[in-house]
Amino acid sequence: MQKKKIVISLDFVGTVISNTYLEYFWKESIPRAYAEEKKISLEEAKRLILKEYGKVSPDEINWYLPEYWLDRFGIEKDLISIVEESLLSLEVYQDALEFIKIFECKCKLVITSNVPSLLISKPLSLLNLKFDKIYSSSDMRIVGKPPSFYKLILKDLGISPLDMIHIGDDEINDVENPRGVGIKSYLLDRAAGATLNSFVAIIQTMIS
Repeated sequence: MQKKKIVISLDFVGTVISNTYLEYFWKESIPRAYAEEKKISLEEAKRLILKEYGKVSPDEINWYLPEYWLDRFGIEKDLISIVEESLLSLEVYQDALEFIKIFECKCKLVITSNVPSLLISKPLSLLNLKFDKIYSSSDMRIVGKPPSFYKLILKDLGISPLDMIHIGDDEINDVENPRGVGIKSYLLDRAAGATLNSFVAIIQTMIS
């Protein structure tokens, strides 16, 4: 019988790519689209957009949904076009690319993120990175990545918690919550001096 492959789950922003792409999408691309359609300056559009963002709590699912904001702002420009414009600011971590190359044939790789899947699939396509599946809590209308989210992933994959490893940069969403359902997880802290500040350090810990 063929041995079942271990599933390695990676968070996306802060783990595979830096935050510059999402920052640009929310704070540059959307205001720019708004400014063009409403015939106002980019500076005025940014002021209005950022003020509106502050009216919705991160505890509400709408806060994470681009479609909600385009509708709220009355922006008619195609969402895919706005996402593609934001790819100019994409920064990928080299150690993440090397990690993916090492494990893509040995394990099943999935993305586990609270970012909407459209904002994940476009960068992955540009980087020519192949993942077996993208799990987006926002797509599932779940705020953050609670233990229940990880349970749904395990059920969908048909595996036990012992068959999965998760790596991410948030102590609650990427470590405490997956561990709460029995998934082995590692906190990737890219701060200088941190114990696990790169994928190289995580690999060394995994094989030790």
